[in-house]
Amino acid sequence: MSLAERMVTPPRQTTLRFTGEHTLAAVGVSEGVTTTPDGVRIHYLALPPFEYDTQAEFRRSPERYGLRWNVRMPPDGSSPPTRGTVLYLHGWGGDASMVLPWAMALARQGYRGLLPDLRHHGGSDDAPPGFGPKEAQDLLQLLPEWREAGLVEGPLYLFGISYGAATAIFTAAQAGGPDSDAPVAVVAIAPFDNAATAVERFTSRALTARSTPWFMRARYGEADIQRAIDEAGQRLGVELASIDTAAAAGTTDRCLLLIHGELDETVPPGSSARIADAAPNAQLLALPLENHMTVAMRFDWLAQPIGQWFDDVAASGTCPGITLPPDPASQPGAAGEA
Repeated sequence: MSLAERMVTPPRQTTLRFTGEHTLAAVGVSEGVTTTPDGVRIHYLALPPFEYDTQAEFRRSPERYGLRWNVRMPPDGSSPPTRGTVLYLHGWGGDASMVLPWAMALARQGYRGLLPDLRHHGGSDDAPPGFGPKEAQDLLQLLPEWREAGLVEGPLYLFGISYGAATAIFTAAQAGGPDSDAPVAVVAIAPFDNAATAVERFTSRALTARSTPWFMRARYGEADIQRAIDEAGQRLGVELASIDTAAAAGTTDRCLLLIHGELDETVPPGSSARIADAAPNAQLLALPLENHMTVAMRFDWLAQPIGQWFDDVAASGTCPGITLPPDPASQPGAAGEA
């Protein structure tokens, strides 16, 4: 596989592994497949508001980090009133299971969850990836059908991580005026600001990693990467440099909450800063101790205030600030519900 092919072919990885459909059903998660008008089959997970019994503990040390997460559906659990629906969008090479812990955490607060596998990811079709705009088009085409089926109820919110965060911003930008399928607010965790810049940075880091074979590091230089980016764009029929998340953010007045780890070397925090500067109703939370991987794991800390922020946006009709509680990872031995 050429370097350009690798740039446009996400690996199919499952973040959380289940033994079958019955395991998902046992915790109230349903699965489905629907097809866009363009013929792209999109697989999704869905879950209703429910007071899941969850325990999450994130641990950090100078040498390593880790997350323990357990969930069960207690037989006497109750369903809180529905406050809206969150569309959860996973990162490059992931699938819906990547954002399932977030969805379960917000389901406890009354938010219905809809978790699609983006095109060429998970159980969805091998349609060419679009680095945001095409995926947004898929979602906006399917939202009316999902709402009619009862999978979307009440105000709609978007939540994305990395590639999914950029997709969420493009979705808000393409949604247009206020209607039942336009999002009220967007949470974007570690989004890239420009597709070509992100691909170049990610490829350069991958080729210089110690785990990369020496002959791969010796084969490709900066000029080779640039040629591969151009070829990748030709394969997709779009110039990657034209896919600019910051420019898209500047066209939407939706409330946008950007969250980025200051230690992120995969997508540097300057990406979110540029998006925040462009968007009219954006705020940026820079987390000093988080990197690209850990910020996506911090539902133990961030899910509850995000759910409250969604509610505050809907109640006020404005874009209020968000207040974070103390980081539980800074309190040794602390573990709590997520």
